[in-house]
Amino acid sequence: MDQHAVDQGLTLWELQAEAADPGKASWIKRRVEQLEFLDTRAVRWRTSVDFIVPDSAPKIRLGAHDFWLVPVTTFPKRNLVAFDLRDEYAAAMCLPTLTETTGMLAPAVVWAATVLLAPQPLPPGLSADMEQIIAAEPDDHERQYAPFAAAGAALDVMQCQQRLDQVSRRMAGRLGLANIRHVLEWCKARWRWKREWADAQDALTEAQESLRIARKKMAGVEQCPECPNNDLADPTCAQHGLVEPEKCRRCAAYRLMSDTDFRRQVEELAANFVVHVAVPSPPGSRLIVKWSSEQPISFWTRKSLWRRLGQSLGLRCWPVDVFIGGRGGIHHLEVAAPPGVDIVQIIAEPAVATKPGHGAVRSRGLSPHVHIRVPATPPTRYRATILVRTSRQGWLTASWLVAMLIAVIMGFGKADLPVLFPPNAASGEAGTAATLLLALVGVIATWLVRPGEHPLASRLLEAVRILMLADVAAVLVGTGDLVLHRMTKPLPEDLWLILFWVACVMAGFVTLARVFPVAPPERWGNKGWPGMLMDKRGGAR
Repeated sequence: MDQHAVDQGLTLWELQAEAADPGKASWIKRRVEQLEFLDTRAVRWRTSVDFIVPDSAPKIRLGAHDFWLVPVTTFPKRNLVAFDLRDEYAAAMCLPTLTETTGMLAPAVVWAATVLLAPQPLPPGLSADMEQIIAAEPDDHERQYAPFAAAGAALDVMQCQQRLDQVSRRMAGRLGLANIRHVLEWCKARWRWKREWADAQDALTEAQESLRIARKKMAGVEQCPECPNNDLADPTCAQHGLVEPEKCRRCAAYRLMSDTDFRRQVEELAANFVVHVAVPSPPGSRLIVKWSSEQPISFWTRKSLWRRLGQSLGLRCWPVDVFIGGRGGIHHLEVAAPPGVDIVQIIAEPAVATKPGHGAVRSRGLSPHVHIRVPATPPTRYRATILVRTSRQGWLTASWLVAMLIAVIMGFGKADLPVLFPPNAASGEAGTAATLLLALVGVIATWLVRPGEHPLASRLLEAVRILMLADVAAVLVGTGDLVLHRMTKPLPEDLWLILFWVACVMAGFVTLARVFPVAPPERWGNKGWPGMLMDKRGGAR
């Protein structure tokens, strides 16, 4: 093992830990990220990092010049689209290749595993597996990562079960002390307990599902016949020394994943690439590095069919999650919505349970550009939920006015007013009402097509557009009746009664879409399937 590569990898590992350590002065001062929606499937990220080159930054020689390596961020393991890396003067910067980065990080991880398992050696092939995990994408190292994933899932199940038991015991004792003089406090405490217990139960269910999936992927991993812990359902083999770790790769993975720092590093490197920039300035220099890239995005889809319908009708916000913070320095997030879309609110919550005082950070918007800042003190990552909706101005207001006008015209038709429906009109003449209705069809068609509208604004109110098409169909039916029906005869009351109620229902839904949502929806009890820009393990972009 190359000791120089091990030292460089450990130094870069320590620099990442120092940046996120709240007890030390971080060498990263500020991180500003700008998110711009391109369409319904992609966003453009622009990031700038203000930092001081650490004194312990590894020094490398490229050509005739010296450079210092600095780990500024991580990216999910996928192809980067429209990636651009610049310094504060807009000059291109040197970026080590994947092979060079892996050559520094893999030896450090293998060395750390050797120290943790000492005095026993690593099981045969485990070091090669860890190198493959760091260098390859998740689909290419699934077999090698299976023992580590199963061990982490088993540990999560144990921790979630302990958390659920603690919540149940603690809150049950506190609620039992309530009396009739503190009914209001008892009700508030019970409501908080139910939310806390539900969150703990959801975390346990998710961990158990992850363990079930990890067990299925363990089928192709060789196992020790003497080890009673082949499925990691009860991790006692590694804890009680029933078998030597060098005889069982699964037990070795469990012992390694039991170490918090090692697990955090392995999980991050399994899902993300670390970005090391080579800066020509010596330690102590203050620099700004900027980069941009395009990344896929997906909005939440609600579990309930009615809630999903409510989203499409504009009664609920459309949320999307991103991870921010936890990398050192003050973290700023700026979100720019496209024309026709408003950002209702940004809610940044700790991704994991933290100490009291590290609660959610909120930034209200109802505007196309909203900014939020999370402090640099907590080491945890924040999950920022961006809630968007279609702007009330423009298409929505025009559609609402047209829908109300259609309802009024249909009401006149139901009442058979002689002003709009002259009883003595000549046969085959449509009259004023038919002309007005045909004009409305043209106005509605103009507003429905909207060729220059942003795709995101079109998607957010997809159901409302379908309703407007139904309103157009009702107008066409009424117009056809006026054109083809002999005006000397009474209008068909049943037909116009149906058209009137259809128009009223459509106008009501469009009115609700314009009024709501007036407040962000509650996450608890309706979490749905979150759409994230980042890996669930918390890796940065």
